[in-house]
Amino acid sequence: MIKSESFFYLLIIAGTSLPVYEGLVEPTITIKWIAFQLIILIGAILFIGRNIKKKILCNVDAIYICITLAIFYITIRAFIASPHHISFIYNFISFWLIYSFFIINNNSLSNLKINKILLLTGVILSVWGISHFIKNNTFVTGSFDNPAGFSISLSCIFPFACELIQKTASKRMKILYYIGAFIIFSSVLASQSRTGIIACTAVLSFFIFRHKTITQSLLICLLLVVAIFYKSDSTNGRIFIYKTSISMINEKTILCGTGSGSFKRDYMNFQAKVFQKDKDSKYAMLASNVFHPFNEYLLVLIEYGLLGFIILAIPIILLFTSKEKKEEAELCLLVIMICSSFSYPFRYPLVSFLLAYSLSSFRMKRVYKMETSIYCIKYFIIIICCYGIYNIFSDAFSQYTWKKQIRNVSFGYFEKAYLNYKDLYNKMSYNPYFLFNYSSVLYDNMLYDESLEIVRKCTKYLNDYDIEMLLADNNWKLKNYPEAERHYLKASYMCPVRFIPLFKLYELYKEQKRTDEARLLGKEILEKPIKVYSSTIENIKQKVQSDNIQDRGVNITKP
Repeated sequence: MIKSESFFYLLIIAGTSLPVYEGLVEPTITIKWIAFQLIILIGAILFIGRNIKKKILCNVDAIYICITLAIFYITIRAFIASPHHISFIYNFISFWLIYSFFIINNNSLSNLKINKILLLTGVILSVWGISHFIKNNTFVTGSFDNPAGFSISLSCIFPFACELIQKTASKRMKILYYIGAFIIFSSVLASQSRTGIIACTAVLSFFIFRHKTITQSLLICLLLVVAIFYKSDSTNGRIFIYKTSISMINEKTILCGTGSGSFKRDYMNFQAKVFQKDKDSKYAMLASNVFHPFNEYLLVLIEYGLLGFIILAIPIILLFTSKEKKEEAELCLLVIMICSSFSYPFRYPLVSFLLAYSLSSFRMKRVYKMETSIYCIKYFIIIICCYGIYNIFSDAFSQYTWKKQIRNVSFGYFEKAYLNYKDLYNKMSYNPYFLFNYSSVLYDNMLYDESLEIVRKCTKYLNDYDIEMLLADNNWKLKNYPEAERHYLKASYMCPVRFIPLFKLYELYKEQKRTDEARLLGKEILEKPIKVYSSTIENIKQKVQSDNIQDRGVNITKP
């Protein structure tokens, strides 16, 4: 039994951190979530099946009850917002199942083995990331989509590596653990992710200055100051995102929020309004597409309201008052809380697993004993798991088929891909990224009416610069000039640094013989400052300057 549990832990830790599969549209994160869900759901079926005739004993406390209620609340809200997106809902169900498994097996849990597996995984990830960086001279990402995911995952593993060093008596093993921890910390530094560096340094300062709270606090404050000034443009951009995100909260939404997934649907509209009111804003050169407020607490407040925030805050408060807790689990939670303040750690399934693992180490003084021997409850959980497995496989196959159609289109086989896209639409109409891609393919093949219909549906789930541009392009082709103008302007307000919306609007004015407006807009394009120089921008400025309707006194200048 111990060997099978060790294999289960190895499987889930490796599955949530290492896989990359190019057969999916998003090759680095999607496959990890699929592995996370499948391993846990299959594991739950095997565990219940093995104990189908036995009583399952579970010692629960107020922390477990509050966390269960919080997960139930978020799951219900997610289902209401997108009832067809079953695989997303199973993220929360899978988290609760693995958390419950840790609680049930708390007394027999082999923390040492899990910590060793985590350290080994962290070293593999680190070597992968560094070798990829040396080979391609790009960002340190490893098996993740960006340096943030790479550094966050390693930062969450780092406390368990440090704990192994502290608890090991063997000098030989201690040296190996030191080497592993050093490799992990060095990789986080190489990623240049400020959030990961702050989180790792906080853990390191705890172990070095264990009984010197003031020294720890001063070191973390110093790091925060350095991080702010290290990438000042990035910091100013984050501040703008925070301000705009807070403006999304109003009297109507403060209590219950705007619903699961609403941030990526609404945020860019608010950003556009900010720059429409203040065209000379100091943040204009920093704005781009935003899908997350870079603060998990703020995201909860926006999407789930004050009620959801309080429901999630109660178990966090109870954690600080718990009588029983493990040092490494406490530090892992600290890392997750730090990362949640400046990034999006819950985009990555390894963080969800480590959160469940860490939470199971906290215990209140008062514990309630629960016995589950009723067959119907066990069979109900098995049915839920089987249904989840079916939906996960179905969704994964749809994603795989979608990627094949993208390849077919790129090779010029549109007719073949078109039929498959129509079939996929019935299964993936809830996925905004699929809808956008489908609409783009239709537009590229001059099916403008269909493309416009699909992209309009996409705005129910996601709205950003690219979607506004696609809306504008379709309307222009269909001669809906007022709508095309409105969407080009909105796209320009969303990302004021971009040249293409203004240039297309300039061409639209020319087509409509609106010469005076085209002349004024052309002058604005020529005088517009450039953030990152490119051949596209140079061509745009040359085209505008060469037009007869443009004043000849303005020259193209490189930054």
